[in-house]
Amino acid sequence: MTRTILLTGATGTVSTALMDALKGADVNLRALVRDPSKAEALRERGVEVFAGDLDDPGRFRRPSRASRTSGCSSRTARAHRSTT
Repeated sequence: MTRTILLTGATGTVSTALMDALKGADVNLRALVRDPSKAEALRERGVEVFAGDLDDPGRFRRPSRASRTSGCSSRTARAHRSTT
């Protein structure tokens, strides 16, 4: 079964590296971005782009809807790094 992965902070360095690592994997990528005008490179990669912000849960629901969704957040990566 193909997984759907939702990337937050998708125009940043961490998510870009993750997309590179997932290249060729059997996954559908979705991206949550604050400014869709900065997401053209994501669209060119075939990523489904959604405008939103983690601080606005109402805008986060639509892109996270999928039968099997995993997520990666650069905000989470920073929080983990600062606690280790």
